[in-house]
Amino acid sequence: MSAEKNRELLQRRLELWNSGELALIEHLFSVDYVMHGPQGDLLGVEPFKQIVEGFHRDIAKLAMRYEDVVIGDDKAAYIWRITGTRKEPGRQAKTGGHKVVLTGAILVRIEDEQFVEEWRNADAMGLLVQLGVVEARERIERMSPTGELPQSMAMH
Repeated sequence: MSAEKNRELLQRRLELWNSGELALIEHLFSVDYVMHGPQGDLLGVEPFKQIVEGFHRDIAKLAMRYEDVVIGDDKAAYIWRITGTRKEPGRQAKTGGHKVVLTGAILVRIEDEQFVEEWRNADAMGLLVQLGVVEARERIERMSPTGELPQSMAMH
């Protein structure tokens, strides 16, 4: 598939995210779609549908945009950003009604004008901090190999 066709496919994927129109999934994604991520592999389109549904259920004024895109004949990579407002407190979130930002990167493989596979990563910890589930200091401590704040960040 040409890079231009892949660019159009990526644009339709962006429209799916921004509209929440789940019917677009059957046209954009292979039934054998595989999503690789930190939590393991998800098979088929149903897990992807659930992710999109969950975001639209929990985040008002959801807007996704691509920060950077690289497109080839059978693959594309992009950095994305989602912004919106948390609708209400959920199972984990302590508060609702405030703005959230989530960023990540995805590499997709494309065949026959459909997404067939992707490798994704997102700043889930950053989102948990914004939702009040994890304190910022706890986030830094989890990122540190020793479990302690770097000297330059330690409070005196």
